[in-house]
Amino acid sequence: MAKLGGMVSVADLLLPAPCAICARLPRVLCPDCSAALRWQVRRVERAGLRGLAAHDYDAAISATLASVKERGQTAVWARLTEAVQVMARALRETWPDAAVLCMPSSKAAMARRGVNPALLLCKRVARAAGLPMIGGLNLVRQPRDQAALGLEGRAANLRDSMRFDPPRGFDREVILFDDVVTTGATLLEARRAVEAAGAGLRVSGFCVLAETLRKSPPSHPNESMFSPQAT
Repeated sequence: MAKLGGMVSVADLLLPAPCAICARLPRVLCPDCSAALRWQVRRVERAGLRGLAAHDYDAAISATLASVKERGQTAVWARLTEAVQVMARALRETWPDAAVLCMPSSKAAMARRGVNPALLLCKRVARAAGLPMIGGLNLVRQPRDQAALGLEGRAANLRDSMRFDPPRGFDREVILFDDVVTTGATLLEARRAVEAAGAGLRVSGFCVLAETLRKSPPSHPNESMFSPQAT
């Protein structure tokens, strides 16, 4: 499907789309569902790697991401202005000198969707934060589906699956970006790839739209950093 400016599809513009969450017409994210999303960036952690997450991965977030990834409703990202604002502010204030690096999409996913949905969101957040984005992180082999795998299985599945080719002369700290973090195995493999690419390259943390809550208590259970109402 043709894309306009890498963000809004022709179908988004010409055809009414149901709300990603409640399925009512005619908006991709209706006012009621948009207002029900409570964006509060909090500190999270995976295997010692610090991160920021703007929401729990719940049914509403799952439906929102499915609308983008499976139905091509990329206009949903334009409706998540509060999420972009709070993520950008937290990112800028936590790592003001960093460059942002998005997780790569597989060739199969790119062929099916035509875009990397996480990359579209990453561009909006990085731009709002005033931080540069870099590329160069790629999959060198295709891991198998991870849905049924645990932490160790995901780590083994992803091991040595990525390569990072940094821009010439690049010497900034790196913040990884993705839509969702679960076990953190994908982010940790990306950190390995970045730091293996050259002396001095360092991943300082990550930023995600949503975190899948673990069974054990979170590292910072009550620590909310930023919300749309915060000053």
